[in-house]
Amino acid sequence: MSNINDFKKVLKIKNFSNKKVIFLLCTSEYPTKHKFVNINKLHSIKKIIKKNLVGFSDHTVDNTASIMAVANGCCFFEKHFTLNHNLNGPDHWFSLNPKQLKDWVKSIRNAYECMGSKDIKPTQEEKKNKLSFQRKIVANRNIRKGEIIKLSDVQMLRVSNKSALNPYDIKKIIGKRSLKNFDKYEPIFFKK
Repeated sequence: MSNINDFKKVLKIKNFSNKKVIFLLCTSEYPTKHKFVNINKLHSIKKIIKKNLVGFSDHTVDNTASIMAVANGCCFFEKHFTLNHNLNGPDHWFSLNPKQLKDWVKSIRNAYECMGSKDIKPTQEEKKNKLSFQRKIVANRNIRKGEIIKLSDVQMLRVSNKSALNPYDIKKIIGKRSLKNFDKYEPIFFKK
């Protein structure tokens, strides 16, 4: 329910700036519709709080917003829960029951796991699959020895031939004479 000036006033409270604090993004609508969650506010909050952490107080009726909050740097979560939706009180009707709470927690943990590493490199399983999954250059028709290879003469398909050319090597063969006969769908390789 705060605007940016309200938020900055909180930060000016004596000795507050010396503490480690987690600020939770919260929309005080019960339940909150997806269009009013405004996950992008997290970026604005992080610019203001600098070294402090962000969290998310989730008043939506599903797990989507919390999963997105994980992807946007949240490390702490809050959700209303109840043992029975029919209990007296203002929050029970939209709160999570024990099974829903368990699913919500699992979704958040799965989202953290999905975040993984920033390193651009294949996973262990991808390394195993690379040979058979990555596309290679193959003949799109029967190509005879001595013919000039045109772009339309080749295509990229999944093949497990180690000597076949990778798609980024296409310039090595286009406009060059074929050094051997290639049958349609045969992997193409290049000899100097």
